[in-house]
Amino acid sequence: MLSLLEPHGISPRDLESYRVVFGKVNEYCGLRSGPARESGEATQNNTQPIDATIDWDSVMH
Repeated sequence: MLSLLEPHGISPRDLESYRVVFGKVNEYCGLRSGPARESGEATQNNTQPIDATIDWDSVMH
C-alpha cells in the first residue's frame, strides 16, 4: 500500500491519507466485507490498475 503513496508525494506517516487510500482500494477491489475481506482476494476490477481508482488530488492535503 505504501508503494501507492510515495509516487504521489504522500508521506507514509500521513495516516489520514493512508486510511483514505486503503478504503478506496478495498472498495474498488471488492474487499469491503464477507469472505473477500477475510481472504484478501479481490472480487471485482481484477484486471484494472489500482492506481487508477484514486483521485490523488483529493487525497493530498
